[in-house]
This record gives sequence, C-alpha cells and structure tokens, in this order.
Amino acid sequence: MIKILALLVGLLSLSCNAADSASYPLRAWQLGKTGSVTVKFDVDKNGLAENFRIIESSPKGFFERSAINAVKAQKFQPGKPDKDRELTVKFDK
Repeated sequence: MIKILALLVGLLSLSCNAADSASYPLRAWQLGKTGSVTVKFDVDKNGLAENFRIIESSPKGFFERSAINAVKAQKFQPGKPDKDRELTVKFDK
C-alpha cells in the first residue's frame, strides 16, 4: 500500500514498505536497503503524471523505477495541468 504522507506547497511525499511487494524492489528488500527518491514531473490536463526526472536518489540504483511507477499511479486533479512538481517516495522495510 502506498500512502501519501504530506502535501506541502506542491511537494508530495509517498511511502512504500516491504509489504508493498509490487512497489518495493526485490533486490533492495533482499539486501535490507531502505531509501528515498525525489522525482520531478509534470501533470497533464487529465490529471496524469508525465515527463519524469529523477532529482535525487539514495541509495542510487535501487528504487528509481519503483518511484516513477508510484508517481504514475497517483491521480491528480483533472483540468489543472502543472509543470515541475516534485514528489519524494520513501522506501522503508
């Protein structure tokens, strides 16, 4: 389950845990890794996220794809396109 933790001036935060088998990378789980990824993206007129850019990732190479998939799964308000939103996805076991 992905939970929205906070909404602060356009900055969102999501959290994924090991129980989220579809979103927590298997390799990271097996190695006991936790971390976070900040993704910059745009929202189209239909409320869908697009144009993903990784701003920061720690540790690198484990969570980027899952973070983008978590952002893609979010639905934003239709009719209000936006550019350069940032969302931080946190991965904890």
